[in-house]
Amino acid sequence: MSAVSADRQWTDALVAIDVGTSGVRAAAFDFGGRRRLEVRRSYPTNTPHPGWAEQDARQWRRATISALTALVREMGPRRRVHAIGLTGQCPTVVLVDARARPIGPALIYRDNRATAEAAELRRRFGEVWLHRRTGHRAAAFHILPKLLWLRANTPAEWRQARLALQPRDWIALTLTGEVVTDGSHAAATLAFDLRGRRWDNEILGPLALEDSLFPPVQDSSAVVGTLRRDVSERLGLPITTPIVLGGADSQACALGAGVIASGPVSEMAGSSTCLNEAVAEPLDALDVTHYPHVIGRGYTTETGINTSGAAIGWVADLLFGGRRGPAGAAAFTRLDQEAGAAPAGADGVLFVPALADGERDDPNLSAAFTGLS
Repeated sequence: MSAVSADRQWTDALVAIDVGTSGVRAAAFDFGGRRRLEVRRSYPTNTPHPGWAEQDARQWRRATISALTALVREMGPRRRVHAIGLTGQCPTVVLVDARARPIGPALIYRDNRATAEAAELRRRFGEVWLHRRTGHRAAAFHILPKLLWLRANTPAEWRQARLALQPRDWIALTLTGEVVTDGSHAAATLAFDLRGRRWDNEILGPLALEDSLFPPVQDSSAVVGTLRRDVSERLGLPITTPIVLGGADSQACALGAGVIASGPVSEMAGSSTCLNEAVAEPLDALDVTHYPHVIGRGYTTETGINTSGAAIGWVADLLFGGRRGPAGAAAFTRLDQEAGAAPAGADGVLFVPALADGERDDPNLSAAFTGLS
């Protein structure tokens, strides 16, 4: 837990939950937008085979409830939570059954097992058509190829599946009992009509998939509902506390950084990195992906790296023991200092931080150092 400010006078709070790659963060902000408190709870990513990357959706729920409970306790009874907003890693998918229970592990965005399914989608629909329709090139990164892999390789689990949910959607369901998503999450499935802003049956139909497998789409600013009674009692918050849907992590970052019109570019640097810019209309460039902006009717472009922050953590672990070693969080400060002391260009040494058996659009890309002597 970190107390970002020692000022104890603030009484009104907005709470944000980020269901991230390495864990959940719950943070309290005052009405001036200043972060006052933050609680983190971590969970692992499992890699049972090369190119696979899985998480347990039940751990998302446990981490969220634990972080929220600790945050509310630290805030104390004098502070009022006016709303809770949601965001999370994207695109990551878990199948749930008719009772909203997870079926098998969640496949996170850097899971590349569905490369053959992505290639088949490109062949079947055409790369240019798919990009114009969805704003994305088909890759194992997306949810639709992952679903096709699950249907082909886990038929017993697939027969039980009623919904395909992303982490933010799953937490919204946990807190409110409502099933819903927003356009920024939907766009990352490769099954969403970007301009029409609806599930695309011209894609789903030929694949024998129903749009009912996906949640209804609402605006990112929509109030999903209020806290379920059991969650309200556990957290010690009023049952009337509104839960705001929010957007995908990089899209929420773009809004927070003020990227609401063409010009500025935001960088979200966590386990992965995303660069986003606002545009009035999607671009034709195939190497640029697009999402509906979380406000208004515009769009954001995105380019990204799946394991940039994870690579920094790996180097910190290797050289300084990482956050769990003797240096603790100072390992990253030392890493910054050492990097700052190196000459610009690092004397020609280059590192490709592809530590997850491929990248978003290239499943064969691997990490490498070049320029060593």
